[in-house]
Parts: sequence; structure tokens; C-alpha cells
Amino acid sequence: MTDGFLRSRIKHVIYIVKENRTYDQILGDMEKGNGYPEFNMFPEPISPNHHALARNFVTLDNTLVSGAVSGDGWVWSTAGRTSDISEKTITVNYAGRGYTYDYESMSRNINVSQETLAERQVANKLVANDEDLLPGTADSAGLDGPEGEEGKGYLWDVAQKAGLTVRNYAFYGDWTLNYLGEGEGLPPLLREPAKEGCKCSTLP
Repeated sequence: MTDGFLRSRIKHVIYIVKENRTYDQILGDMEKGNGYPEFNMFPEPISPNHHALARNFVTLDNTLVSGAVSGDGWVWSTAGRTSDISEKTITVNYAGRGYTYDYESMSRNINVSQETLAERQVANKLVANDEDLLPGTADSAGLDGPEGEEGKGYLWDVAQKAGLTVRNYAFYGDWTLNYLGEGEGLPPLLREPAKEGCKCSTLP
């Protein structure tokens, strides 16, 4: 099959990612594909939609993603690689030891697609009143930024550069719209629980 043959026949590409699941966990019980039924956790009666999509369209059974958690898994799934800054900060972030979750369109909890401080403060009431806080639209963790162009960015970057249209129904949304104010939701992070008198068990 030639590239031209495929381009003349493919009208739409729908990319569905099931977070934090392996092929075998969802589709390991399929009659086709390279699955291991003994690893299947969500057989067809529990996941009929996933099975119907795989049966009626395409089954990508040997698509391997190197991500260990969502932070780098999403990036591997949408760009086929991860960034240096992600690899250095993910373990610290997931351990609750600092750093922000900068792996899905945010940079230090700032939506850098909004260029001005005024735009950011409208979207997120917690943005500090500081014109020098990440000015501009550069995303230090993004793979399509000034330091990541060699890898050509994300799937949607490649599509848009080819003149195609893209619709996104969940990936890399604006998290600033969902931030909680001080005292709302989760308790504050304790940096040194023992020093602050917390009587809780922690892993060594």
C-alpha cells in the first residue's frame, strides 16, 4: 500500500486512549490480537464499548508506551517521547515532594497559552499579581516549544502543520478552570510531617 493510497481513503482518525491500562487488561480476551487472556481485568461484559471499537475499527495490540504514570504516559501517547524536564520532575511530583504537574499543557499551574496576566487572572483566581511570572507563551515542559521542535511536537501539531483539522475531547485541557481556592478540597501538603507534629504512618 502506498502513502497516496491511504491518504485518498482515510477521512478521519479517531485516537482513543484508555488511561493507566494495558492492552491485556482491557482487550486481552479478544478473539484477535496479541493478547493474554489471563491478564484481562475488564472482559467484554464490563467494557463492551472498547471491545466494539476494537472489533469494528482497528485493534492496536502491540502499541507500547514507556510511561510509568499518567504524567509521562500521556506524553508518550500523544508525542511518542517525553521531555527532559518531565523525566526529572515526575518522580518528585508524584511523591508529593514539590513541583507542579506540568505534563498536560500547564507550566507551574499557569496556562501559558494565555499570554497576559489579565487573561490568566480571569481564568484562574489564584494566579499571582506578577507580570514577570512566566511571561509569554513558552511552555518549558511542552514538546512543541522552542526546545522541543526537533521532535515535531504532538500528534495534533503534525496534523495541523499538514493542513488538517483536529478536535480534542479531553487531552491537555485548561486545568486552571478547575482549581480550588485555599481551604477548599484537599488538605494542604505537609513538607515535614514529623516536624509539624503529624501523627501518621509514612513509608520510609
